[in-house]
Parts: sequence; C-alpha cells; structure tokens
Amino acid sequence: VAMAAELRSSVRPQDLVGRLGGDEFAVFAAGMDCEALLERIDSAVGGLGSAGTAPLTGPERLQEALLVADTRMYEAKRARTTALQ
Repeated sequence: VAMAAELRSSVRPQDLVGRLGGDEFAVFAAGMDCEALLERIDSAVGGLGSAGTAPLTGPERLQEALLVADTRMYEAKRARTTALQ
C-alpha cells in the first residue's frame, strides 16, 4: 500500500500506476523520458524498493518492455547491495 501511494504521488496525473503482482508495479508515463521517470520514482520510493524503466513503443511490445524494466530493476538491486557492502 505504501509503495502504491508513493508511486502515485511521484507521477503526473495522466500517468497510470498498476500492480503487476506481489511487490511489482508498473508505471505507464507516455511521452516521458525513462531516465527522468526513474529519477522521480527513486526519489519518491527511496528505500522502499528498486525500479527499472523501459520505453514502450507499442502494445505489441509490452512483454519486451516489461522484461527490460525487470532486468534493469534487478541490476539496480545488485548495485544497491554491492554499495552497502
């Protein structure tokens, strides 16, 4: 619940936040740069989790974009763990 609220507060009113399952969420932010979106999300959720972004170029590319974002999220988690050690 806390993550959903933080995500919702970090994006624009026209953006869509949805829970994929468990502790995984997706944010659809049309026309927004992936890195700018990632910065907004990271500053909002802080220590609550890790995030990854990917551009979505069309509905047929949804699975591909989710895979890229998921890979980037795990890379961010590994980097955070390494930095703490």
